[in-house]
Amino acid sequence: MKMNISDIKWGDRIREDMGDLSGLQQSIDLYGLFNPVVVNQKNELLAGARRLTACKNLGWTEIDVKVISTDGPLTNLEIESHENFMRKDFNEMEIEKIIIQKKKLAKKGFLHSILMFFKKIFAYLGSLPSKIFQKKSSTQSMTPES
Repeated sequence: MKMNISDIKWGDRIREDMGDLSGLQQSIDLYGLFNPVVVNQKNELLAGARRLTACKNLGWTEIDVKVISTDGPLTNLEIESHENFMRKDFNEMEIEKIIIQKKKLAKKGFLHSILMFFKKIFAYLGSLPSKIFQKKSSTQSMTPES
């Protein structure tokens, strides 16, 4: 569901330093928001402070939210901490795999673009004779018969 960003209440948060948000903002600007921020029934932010801040910085006025009913500050703290503790970053080997696959896909995409370019040129060149003859015959039909 969507919610006005201005309706979300920050309350007391554990995370104080949002860090560099430029990469997250670029990702959200390019691909959109993958995961909604999480609020409770009182519109208090439970998870997603960095995503919320990045969207605000991008000028968004609305954001996708998931509403979870909580029974108080302890549950709110549990949700905020779980989101940050339970996630797992890629390890070095996984990052290397991403880089290798990205290089392969970028190369394939580049070669595919070149192939499609030449295919269009050859298709156009192949259609020239029929275009010439169509123009010639339409020109001939316009001339008065003698």
